This record gives sequence, structure tokens and C-alpha cells, in this order.
Amino acid sequence: MAAGREQVWGRAAGVSGSLPMLAAGAFCLLTGFGARRGRPFGDSWGGLPGGTVLRPLLLSVTGVGILGAALFLFLQHYG
Repeated sequence: MAAGREQVWGRAAGVSGSLPMLAAGAFCLLTGFGARRGRPFGDSWGGLPGGTVLRPLLLSVTGVGILGAALFLFLQHYG
């Protein structure tokens, strides 16, 4: 039973860890950041389409992913 719980926590940490990557990918696709001779990060962040909604959303998804991964890894180790 304990090995199964550890496996579940590890998978949950992996899913949570993928949320920041998903947010970063969405940002790059929406702004073209990372393209060859593209705009720098600050200009891309300021030019994000629908920025008043998308900026907090991307930051929230990233934050939830990082905190979730840390929590699940903590629970896997100490739980």
C-alpha cells in the first residue's frame, strides 16, 4: 500500500511540475518569445495579447504548478 501511495504522489508531482512548462509554452506561442531575432522578454510580456487577463492567469498557473509539485514531493517523502 505504501509503495502505491508514493507512486501516486510522484505522479501528482509530475503533473503539477508540467503546469509551469505549459504556461511557458503558451506564453511563447502567444508572443513569439524565443524566436530567432525575436523580442526580449520584457517587450514580449508587455505585448501579450489580452495581457490584463492572461498575465495573471499565466502567473497563477505557474505558481500553482510550482507549489503543487513542492507539496506533492514533500508528501511523497514525509507522508
